[in-house]
Amino acid sequence: MDGDLRPGGPGMTASEASGSVTSIPRPHSLAILSSGVGADQVLGAVLSSVRNGSSTAIAAFPDVRRGFSRLLCDRLSVECGLSISELTGAQAHTTQSPCIVPAQYTARWSEAAPGGPVRIEAVEAKEPAEAGSRLRSACSSAVTVFGSSIWLVVLAGMASNDIVEAARLVKNAGGRVSVQDESTSLIWDAPRSVLQAGLADEILPLWGVSGLLGMVAEG
Repeated sequence: MDGDLRPGGPGMTASEASGSVTSIPRPHSLAILSSGVGADQVLGAVLSSVRNGSSTAIAAFPDVRRGFSRLLCDRLSVECGLSISELTGAQAHTTQSPCIVPAQYTARWSEAAPGGPVRIEAVEAKEPAEAGSRLRSACSSAVTVFGSSIWLVVLAGMASNDIVEAARLVKNAGGRVSVQDESTSLIWDAPRSVLQAGLADEILPLWGVSGLLGMVAEG
């Protein structure tokens, strides 16, 4: 896909709705999933369409603390047939292993050389670790490595100015921002705040997010 994160897909546009990694291939793109409530069911539904052999690296930011997030990884790995890892240190960010970032951390991306393999590192957030500030910090780092090849998906959760600013960072870098629709959201505050700020490219039901992620991940 080489930087193009704009395939057609299910849903509606926003306007219509009012260690050493030198030998590891670089992901073509990055999908960041922000999930504030019901992480097990929401992420399970979203990741169900992703298959091994994806060209997209995935990082999810549920409001689940370390330890419990490991249990979540284990459960989702079985349900989705993927190797999902809990990010608590530094590792290569490959397309073969989506990362779940526990609530105590944000994430930082780096590359050894332009166009080279990508590394992701857990960075302990200041307490209390607020979901929006974690997301904004992560997006600020991600755009320096992936540029326009980023897709931010704002799933159900509480609103904050930081979530809106995270979406703005991605949009300013030329990336794509999608929000979950109200009918499939337990709490629609976060998606609505991004939509009202004029930063959403489209509104998607949960099944639509899953379908589009599967398409993007296949490249």
